[in-house]
Amino acid sequence: MASALFFPALPVSFAHHVPPPPPEQIFKVSGFGTLGLTHHTNPELGIASSIEQKVPAWSGWSGNLDSLVGLQFDWDLGQSTSVVTQVVSKASNDFGPELRMGYVRQQFGHDLAIRLGRLRNPIFFDSGVTETGYANLPVRPPLAVYFLSNSIPSLDGGDVQWREKLGSAVLQLHAATGSMKYQTYGFGGAPGEFKVRNLTGLAVSLSLPNVSLRASQATGKFIETQSTTLAPLHPGLVQLEGVLNQVAMNPLLPAPVQAAVARRAAGVKGLGNPFDMHQPTYRSLAVSSLLDKWSLQGELIQYE
Repeated sequence: MASALFFPALPVSFAHHVPPPPPEQIFKVSGFGTLGLTHHTNPELGIASSIEQKVPAWSGWSGNLDSLVGLQFDWDLGQSTSVVTQVVSKASNDFGPELRMGYVRQQFGHDLAIRLGRLRNPIFFDSGVTETGYANLPVRPPLAVYFLSNSIPSLDGGDVQWREKLGSAVLQLHAATGSMKYQTYGFGGAPGEFKVRNLTGLAVSLSLPNVSLRASQATGKFIETQSTTLAPLHPGLVQLEGVLNQVAMNPLLPAPVQAAVARRAAGVKGLGNPFDMHQPTYRSLAVSSLLDKWSLQGELIQYE
């Protein structure tokens, strides 16, 4: 009797201790591309959308400003871990491959995620799809506003994303930090280097069924631009400042003239390294809405 009861129970007990199968790994490849043509008639002007652009859009018809192709690789490792890599080739840089994203993402529950590696610069409203033309309402963000934003396409660092569902709305906090360095040809076609150090940003967004609101601020330690065309400028300005300071100390000059020359000397000093920025700060208020067949998107940006 004991034996008869034992053996039927054995398969049940054994099956209960079998470890679950490992989660399925999913690898996905996707691509995007934009063919964009621009036209202008200024024979002396080349238009660029960022400092990193090597070949501007010259007079006449040009595809350099907007044309690009991109590939993205998404690898879901299971257990809430994934790897994302994105490579973009732009006509403005002779279609050379550029790594825009290459990070590891770890999800903690449903509401918290951490990413480490190379990220799309996350402090701007269109950060995630900035070069995916068909995902944007405009053909491109206004260059007068987004030139500096476009010049920081990625950051090497990490970020934290936290989400909370509030009824039909979703509140999200996004904190990020990182640095970036790349070669540039944006100053007279001469090679140079563009560096962004310790950029830290925080964004708060509220997503409603038809409207999304976003506020963000970012501050960097330093933005530095080096170029062979800019290198001779700073020593010359230092010499000019010294000459003006010597003139300002001439006792034969009237006091008002001395003060005016001293102010000029201080102004000359401020012209050195004109593209460098100490503790640059960015603030943004943005809104995006979709009502029936109408879409509205706007952003107010302040740089300091």
